[in-house]
Amino acid sequence: MITKNDIRQYIKKELLGENDTSDLTDELDLIALNIMDSLAVLKFVTFLEDQYQISLDIEELDFDVFTSINSIYNYIKDK
Repeated sequence: MITKNDIRQYIKKELLGENDTSDLTDELDLIALNIMDSLAVLKFVTFLEDQYQISLDIEELDFDVFTSINSIYNYIKDK
């Protein structure tokens, strides 16, 4: 099962770069800060499907789900 820390670590490594020291809080608006965009969402969905055997229908995803670590976690925790 995925955790909020797993999501945070993915964002730090894949979207911000390993040397980034940003404090990613659970409510930080990832879209407003241009951390999460449409390409990042596609890459993240692929990561989730590969790592956690989660099946997400990209055509049915609401982009707003990816605004924060909390919203991502709440959406996928039961998948």
